[in-house]
Amino acid sequence: MWLINVESMKLEEFTPPHLPKYAILSHTWGEDEVTFREFCDLESLELSQKKGGREKIRMTCELAADRDIPYAWVDTCCIDKSSSAELSEAINSMFEWYRLSAENLYVCRWFRRGWTLQELLAPTVLEFYDSEWNLRVLKSDPDAIEQLSRMTGIRQRVLQFTDRIWNTDVGERMSWASQRETTRLEDQAYCLFGIFQVNMPMLYGEGTRAFQRLQEEIIKNNHDMSIFCWEVNHTQPKYRGFLARSPAEFASYPDLTLSSRDHVLWSRQSLEDFSITNKGIRIHAEIVQISYGDQHMATLKCSIASFSNVILIPIRHYQDNVYVRANSRVIISQYNINTFDNKQIYLAKDIDDQKSHKVDISAKSSDARFIIVPPQAPFQLVREKQWPEASWNSNGYVSEYCDSASGLAKPTSHFVACATYKTAS
Repeated sequence: MWLINVESMKLEEFTPPHLPKYAILSHTWGEDEVTFREFCDLESLELSQKKGGREKIRMTCELAADRDIPYAWVDTCCIDKSSSAELSEAINSMFEWYRLSAENLYVCRWFRRGWTLQELLAPTVLEFYDSEWNLRVLKSDPDAIEQLSRMTGIRQRVLQFTDRIWNTDVGERMSWASQRETTRLEDQAYCLFGIFQVNMPMLYGEGTRAFQRLQEEIIKNNHDMSIFCWEVNHTQPKYRGFLARSPAEFASYPDLTLSSRDHVLWSRQSLEDFSITNKGIRIHAEIVQISYGDQHMATLKCSIASFSNVILIPIRHYQDNVYVRANSRVIISQYNINTFDNKQIYLAKDIDDQKSHKVDISAKSSDARFIIVPPQAPFQLVREKQWPEASWNSNGYVSEYCDSASGLAKPTSHFVACATYKTAS
């Protein structure tokens, strides 16, 4: 870890955990930042005196010295970005570095950047400065905590006590990043490593795959089903896998859980175990058949660790024992329960638009229709055998699953009844 000596204004290297006392500057990058190579090279350092980024480094060191803090860390010039190994170590360790800092100097321009989320959460001592380097507020001030909570959607107790992060639902932590932006698409995932205590290789160029890998790493060490509790807008395909494609899809999570607390009528009994496989997410699931308005659908029961109620996610059978999300825009929290079914299934991690269309066609073709023979037909069909016997009524319909007038089967996630017919002699 490279630190700036605030007296000599030179970089010195230290190996964690043997670190001196240091302050950190948290800021948003501009176009004229001082790089690691420029800071190390005396000639380049003289040329960089004119850069605006140089002034940020100088003021950080002055403020640290005023507080008897001998070292400072600034991400623009304290990471050798030409070394992929050093860059990877820095990003995987950054949350811990912010947590261990004696003081964090936050240039309070705006709160919309992805990387500044961990910089807000990790430090115990955090000072906010305006663009003229005037101290505006301390993170520890009660009024500041309240205002920060409103601005960021992060609970006050989490802002006050860093260790509360680890007891917060995965879905809620994702929602903190839902309104934040990053320059690189992959950084939507990489900037969250510390918040989920995840370490994984960084592969710039992988696009949205980075966020999927992040969720897979979280699942390996956590059975919090709130990771499945995301929603998307109406332009998305009808069918999706169970992993979100960006933090933005968790934006509605806080409202969702409040709604669930108000309306869901039965409590969870236990948290389900689930794991990542090459077939999908393997889970011993509770499939719940529900009536929702005039619809009948299968849903996955999601137990949320932080409160005693559940959320239901509509699902559709895809292939073998693999299921997809049947409606990526709605997570049900008000329903009438029909039946339960406990079994091991696989949840598709993601499906593309083409596969979603195929699932839609399959779903429509699988809505069974019973044969109705017109009175003038030259033959008559007689039901010969049926299964299960108790499900069939005298009109030839499966009473629990069919509309009594039309004979149309109500949509379900699995096969419910069958019969064989013959022509009357």
